[in-house]
This record gives sequence, structure tokens and C-alpha cells, in this order.
Amino acid sequence: MKKCNKCLESKSADKFYKNSKSKDGLHGTCKPCFRERQRARSQKFRQENPEYDRQWRKNNAAKKRQLLREWQKNNRNRVRGYEHARRARMAGAFADCQRFSQEFIRSVYKSCLKCGSLAELEIDHVIPLSKGGTSTIGNYQILCRSCNASKNNRDFTDYRLSYAVYLL
Repeated sequence: MKKCNKCLESKSADKFYKNSKSKDGLHGTCKPCFRERQRARSQKFRQENPEYDRQWRKNNAAKKRQLLREWQKNNRNRVRGYEHARRARMAGAFADCQRFSQEFIRSVYKSCLKCGSLAELEIDHVIPLSKGGTSTIGNYQILCRSCNASKNNRDFTDYRLSYAVYLL
């Protein structure tokens, strides 16, 4: 156990960054306090040097593009979500209603409406956004990733109808 110099809480050693120059080999402040301090220093520097970021981006455009590509590769689900939200905004859907509608659909349908799979379920648009569909509850259905990818934006098949017949 080690005591943080800033928040004065005793924490386990894994809550501190390593520091080869200190006697115990750990930094004096815990990770959250250290990050808070670094964030504050960074903001202060940016306020004092507003031109720095713009100049860095100009001088390192290729590096910035590469970093962005790596992030997108490592965070495909988040990128897909951002792209989906962007298309929904362009189509005029509202984010809060969209989020509520998706949660409701997920609570009603527990498996893929096409194949019955329980793995990697996704919200699908019956009429794709690219074909004029909207992000509303009447246009959502649950499909597994495989069925959603095979459907793509080619057809307007509503698998909810077959689910309703199954329930009867």
C-alpha cells in the first residue's frame, strides 16, 4: 500500500505509475491524480500557445492520418456507431429517440429475426438509410452481424413479419 501525495488515499501499488528514480519504484501520485495533473498542464499549455496545435497538424499531416487510421482499425465498433449516427442525423432522426427506440427493440427481440442466432446482434434498418429509410422504431429490426452484412442495403426484407407469424 502506498499513499498518494495529492488525494492522500492509500492505494495498492498497481494504482501508481512506475518511476525508476524513486526509492520504491513508483510515482508519488496515483494514476487518476497523475492524469488529472497532466490534463491540466496540457490545457494550460494549449491556452498559452493556441497556434501550436494548428502548426503541429500542418507539419504532421501524414502522421495524424496514420494515427487516425490505426485508431479506426482498433475501434471499428465505435467508428461504425459514429457513421451510423451521422447518417441518422443526415436523415433527420433525433439521437435521443433513436437510442430509446434501439433499446426498446433490443428488449423485445432477443435473437436474430432471420436465423435465430443469439451472437453479435445488431440493429438493422428495414429500409436502409441510404435508400431513404429513417432511424425510427418502425424501421428497426434485430439481425445478427452475419445476416445484417449479407442483407447490406440491397433489399427491404422485413423479418419482423415472420417473427409475428411465429408467435401466433
